[in-house]
Amino acid sequence: MWTKRSRTSESSLAPDHLPRLAPLAVALALSCGGGGPAPRSQPTPAPLPSASVAEGGRVAWVLTRPTAVLHEQPDDASNGARSEVDDAKAEALRDDDGAYALFARGEERGDFVSLDTLAAAPHGYGCAAPLPALAPFAVTLWVRKTALATVTTRKVRTHYDDDTAVTLAPGVVLHEVGGGYQARVDPPIVLPVEVPADARGTTFSVSRGFDVDAKSTGGIEGTFRLAGKEWPADALELNRSTYASVSTPTGPIVTLRTQCAQYEVRPSVTPDDDIGMGGLGMMGVGSGIYQCQFAPKGTSVYFRSGERAGFTRKPLRLPTPIEKDRTCWSLSLAGDGREHEKAGVRSWIELCVRMKDTTSGKCPED
Repeated sequence: MWTKRSRTSESSLAPDHLPRLAPLAVALALSCGGGGPAPRSQPTPAPLPSASVAEGGRVAWVLTRPTAVLHEQPDDASNGARSEVDDAKAEALRDDDGAYALFARGEERGDFVSLDTLAAAPHGYGCAAPLPALAPFAVTLWVRKTALATVTTRKVRTHYDDDTAVTLAPGVVLHEVGGGYQARVDPPIVLPVEVPADARGTTFSVSRGFDVDAKSTGGIEGTFRLAGKEWPADALELNRSTYASVSTPTGPIVTLRTQCAQYEVRPSVTPDDDIGMGGLGMMGVGSGIYQCQFAPKGTSVYFRSGERAGFTRKPLRLPTPIEKDRTCWSLSLAGDGREHEKAGVRSWIELCVRMKDTTSGKCPED
């Protein structure tokens, strides 16, 4: 639990009428500081922007760059936060697809666009994740449009001179290198890719990637050739099943899949029988049996300023300490889970609830 202190905060919430998504790594810290201004007795609810709807009525999605500064309001002067507050370290994360965060895209205001937080990534999409620290809250944040990553907007295939190929799913980060693009969605594999202008942008409508649960035709061992380079089979340690095989005069081309890419490769060893991997069972978690004070699902949450930010997605135990008529969470986006601040950028976001909106009863599950 964070120690009590004085400070301001930032964050915002997404509307409840966002489409329900199937359950869903930057982490932001929310802490209740002591000594901040008391919440307004009757705060004026801020309008909660809806996620924008792309062509065909589907929700539009975006990924934020590791260097993106998340704001409470569409204004550089409002509180700003990101996981790594040091500019050089944030910049160094640009090549790491795991440092990009998934949001539903909302309204635009000038150079800013609103981002609606998600409880989980939509079904069938796994190329980037929402911010886990904010999953319990429907919050709207703001970023400059330039902070959005360039991604594939539909499936796109690149064929190489050695007859190997890669097909990328929608929503894969495209890294600009030497006037072209690279895909780094399955490290350590890094590939140059050709992506036409109509297949790249900052907004995409999620569709399923590649079905890794389909029946496989075998399993790959040894090495494989892809894009003119030899790769060890364990470069795709968890995705070594093959889903198709095509004979060519120079040997078979087999298909490997991850959730976000499909690879057509030349194996050094003829694929063996299926090496399918079994899943791990999960232990169930029992219901809470203790009595405590908590915020019910749908409880309004506020910025420390008193402006309404959104609501809770599920019942949440209250943080401590409790300040007079409210209590606040400090949600960390920092990789080390600690709080940092530099040049006006923080690694946490604070959200508060009014004590009069909370209740007592059986503690909710964590």
